[in-house]
Amino acid sequence: MEEYFDNYNSQCGDDELNLLPLPSQLDDTSHMLIEETIEVDIGEDPNKPHIVLLGKILNQKEQEQFIKLLKRYIKFFTWTYSDMPRLDPNLVVHNLVLEKDAKPIKQKLRKMHPKVALLVKEELQKLLDVGLITPIDYPMWVSNVVSIGKKIGGIHICIDF
Repeated sequence: MEEYFDNYNSQCGDDELNLLPLPSQLDDTSHMLIEETIEVDIGEDPNKPHIVLLGKILNQKEQEQFIKLLKRYIKFFTWTYSDMPRLDPNLVVHNLVLEKDAKPIKQKLRKMHPKVALLVKEELQKLLDVGLITPIDYPMWVSNVVSIGKKIGGIHICIDF
């Protein structure tokens, strides 16, 4: 896996926006049913769309039933990070459990394309603003942020431990 990231970093040019694709061992979708979808806005405000994807395989009656159900329970979905203000930290906080004699690892900083760096910064700011993450300074332990492109645009971010 480390070779994969090293190869990715050496291939990042300044002219193109390279978002990290899934490694082949994680991208085995042969067992999944891939079907065409349609976008449906279940929101009531045209300025704030709430887009969901429905399979094109559904007939008109099934589509209408799903849309009605989704609209009925729309308040139970989160559309932005700020929709989750009361999450219990005991449920969502992730901690790494380390042995007392574990040797600290400080990864070499990987360069990001400037456009990707801006997207990562925006995503991190959203998480900071709503308190889902907090800045902590552990200079002995440093891991890189990894950005992965979403199929519908934008990015996912994670930490490469």
